[in-house]
Amino acid sequence: MRAPELMAIAAGITAHGAQRCYYCGSRCNGLRPAAVKPTFTGWSNVVCPGSDFRCAGCDLAMDEKRVMAGKDKPQKTRNYSWVITESECTHYTKSDIAILRVHCLYPPRPPYAICIATSGQKQILYQTPVCIDSEQAVIGMEGEVITYITDELASLVETVDALAAVIGKPTLTGDIETGHVIRVHEAMGDEGIELLQAWERIRSQPLSRLAAFLAKPKGAATND
Repeated sequence: MRAPELMAIAAGITAHGAQRCYYCGSRCNGLRPAAVKPTFTGWSNVVCPGSDFRCAGCDLAMDEKRVMAGKDKPQKTRNYSWVITESECTHYTKSDIAILRVHCLYPPRPPYAICIATSGQKQILYQTPVCIDSEQAVIGMEGEVITYITDELASLVETVDALAAVIGKPTLTGDIETGHVIRVHEAMGDEGIELLQAWERIRSQPLSRLAAFLAKPKGAATND
């Protein structure tokens, strides 16, 4: 099960029909064409490449003129991050990272889907899995599936918060220069250098990228 199917359920739409959705693989009635655009490049991520149809959920997930409360103009669904349950579908922007952080550290009761968009350029909801496991969390981030234990993410977030408070959040995923090392040592001593070295070893890993995205910006309080 992928996020669009759960999005349809939250909207009160029941999946039915003998066909399967080209994008997410959920059941559909064959009334909506897959409508694959010439610019589409996500061939390797579709569930049913032999289908000519798409489901009601993917209609919602790929809506380019979505009417949203509080917005004067229709919006592109792909521009937002989403937290979806069987009863609710809530959108977030990058200004809502603090809320997304809470959802990632304390996910809703399964089934749920958390889809984090960092660019707004890709259709990623159809790639986002629905988590049905209460032991391991699963989210989608810019089309990448990340599976983790929440305590592990919490520990990483604590590390990146401490470092970001000194050298800034963008540095965590960019080039760490000598000046950054000096500032960390001045602010945190040898313990800070050990944290920075440990971070450099793992920062390219999927869970580390999620932790960096969720980090508090420089100048924010480090305690929750």
